[in-house]
Amino acid sequence: MPKIKLLFYLLVLCIALPSLALADKGEEAFEKAREYDRSNETDKAVAALKEAVDAGHLEAHNKLAYWYWKGNGVEKDVERARELFTAAAEEDLAIAQYQLAELIMSTDGDAEAAVKWYERAAHQKHVPAMSKAAAIYADEDNDVETNLPLAQAWYLVAKEAGGYVSEGKLEFIERKMSHNEKDEAKNLYKELLEKLTS
Repeated sequence: MPKIKLLFYLLVLCIALPSLALADKGEEAFEKAREYDRSNETDKAVAALKEAVDAGHLEAHNKLAYWYWKGNGVEKDVERARELFTAAAEEDLAIAQYQLAELIMSTDGDAEAAVKWYERAAHQKHVPAMSKAAAIYADEDNDVETNLPLAQAWYLVAKEAGGYVSEGKLEFIERKMSHNEKDEAKNLYKELLEKLTS
């Protein structure tokens, strides 16, 4: 029995070590990219970011995606930006989820696709994403069904988390809601707050 345990642990170690080495390589390349970026060595920063991306570093995916989106140090390539943001967003990097939603809104205007990513980021306590989700649900001029109780709830959660939410927005939504919708908004707010603080 002890030999089987030993073999099992050796097998686990053999599987885990390459992953750990790759993660270290990604972090090291990402740190190099940051140093190059700070010293305005953009070409070297891009090369280091690409190396970190190849090693699976999620923050590198996000940063390089942003650069492709804005054309910072690389030729502007919105589709490459979308691919990189999506890869990191699917691995639950909140900032990438937020940035992907921003890219979708600015290029496609697809509020339905964007709000899904805003909400995924918001559920990870990304405050600007909370406000953006709220704005989409409050807007009557997009492809998402208006949901004032949910908009109110997200705005209140964002405010509770330290985000700026104008009182005018809250009052406007409050005036437009029925009594039942106001009750629903309170319940949704409590549910969201509970999820985010547990």
